[in-house]
Amino acid sequence: MKSSSPSLHGFMLSNGEVVKDSEKMCEVAAIHYEDHCKEPEVYRPHPYTDAPEVVWDNYEEKIPPCSFEEVVDVVCHRKKKKSLDAHGILNFIFNFLPLLFWFLFVKIVNHSFSEGIVPEM
Repeated sequence: MKSSSPSLHGFMLSNGEVVKDSEKMCEVAAIHYEDHCKEPEVYRPHPYTDAPEVVWDNYEEKIPPCSFEEVVDVVCHRKKKKSLDAHGILNFIFNFLPLLFWFLFVKIVNHSFSEGIVPEM
């Protein structure tokens, strides 16, 4: 195989005119890409992020605490991949978690639900 670089000899404009001057070609390309990349005039809201907040019937209701069995069941049914998820958690490490840590993990989950916060670490 031999390397090659395609050369551009000219632009054909929408009116049929052919531009071969390199400076004029740069101007035509700049105008084309400026028009192509500018903000659209029509704003279409995103269906998820721009939707109005949902008012739930049970908004004021507290989340009941999870049991040890529920947390272990959910975690054990997750795929044990060796890659991080979106939150930086490695599901594979749950295979090596000592029993004492599972009880602490259940306390963290219940605290998170009761206070409406998610721990940073």
